[in-house]
Amino acid sequence: MFSYNDLDVHRLMVGDRVRTLSFERSIRSTVKKGDVVLDVGAGSGILSLIAAQVGAARVYAVERAPEAARLARRLIAENGFGDVIQVLPMDMENVRIPEQVDVLISEWLGVYGVDENMLAPVLLARDRCLKPGGAMIPAVVTAFLAPVQHPAAEQALEFRQRPYGLDLSALAPYSPHEAVWLKEPVSVDALRAEPAPLWVSDCASMPAEEAHSPYAAELSFRLTGAGVNGFAAWFEARMPGEEPLSNAPGTPAMHWGQFLFPVSNARDFAGGEVLEVGFHNVPASLQGSHHIWATRGKDGSLEVHDTRRHPDAGRKVPWRAYAG
Repeated sequence: MFSYNDLDVHRLMVGDRVRTLSFERSIRSTVKKGDVVLDVGAGSGILSLIAAQVGAARVYAVERAPEAARLARRLIAENGFGDVIQVLPMDMENVRIPEQVDVLISEWLGVYGVDENMLAPVLLARDRCLKPGGAMIPAVVTAFLAPVQHPAAEQALEFRQRPYGLDLSALAPYSPHEAVWLKEPVSVDALRAEPAPLWVSDCASMPAEEAHSPYAAELSFRLTGAGVNGFAAWFEARMPGEEPLSNAPGTPAMHWGQFLFPVSNARDFAGGEVLEVGFHNVPASLQGSHHIWATRGKDGSLEVHDTRRHPDAGRKVPWRAYAG
């Protein structure tokens, strides 16, 4: 299970140049000399350091993971910004800073935006600390879903189709109530319909209490091809002063990858037919979020998967990495 106290996690994120350079360009376009900046979930402090480089007068870097906060302090000192950046090693709920800020930065993004359950403290920080009209990076994040045909879903389903007329589900590499984490984005050719937005998180206007509530979407896809065996999910983040940041199919690979949600009752749908899908994200305090996905088969029956039903729910992340 990953932890933000693990140096490897921060090495992975900072080393993701597409992600980090997108935030850098947005910060350089948004933060003005003399601005006060708040960085929520600062991690290694990389975004705080960039804000200080640009000329921020003061940066408050909030990071609750003790080892990450210790790393941030070291990097800040070694880069000569100890008089500009103050590391606050605590939950955002307990933070009190002595002034309102001009810019609020937070890399709160999960694989499809809200799934790491980090948006709530960001919106709390907005309501407490951001000046009226202040900027937020990112500004708006949209989650997307699309039906796909992918070998990882085939692996997940292989032993659940009663091969040889036998129940061999104990051999399956994935639980039916488990997402598959794809380190590489699915190809555009794998899509079996146009992607559809699940929901939009507008960081300036979204009520903070909504970030604690389940997200839900009911979608209908007009298929462009047959053989659907799962759904891929990703995000698109609107970055002030910068092109959108996205881990969509066809984009350069980033550390987020994508989530794949396997289904077995959509294979016999043909191109031109309509596939009905339900998708829910349920925020959880320990492991980010749980995922619920359902498809309606041609006979009208529902196939429902819920990561809360996984035998290890609450003890491990609700996904397993695809080995390829």
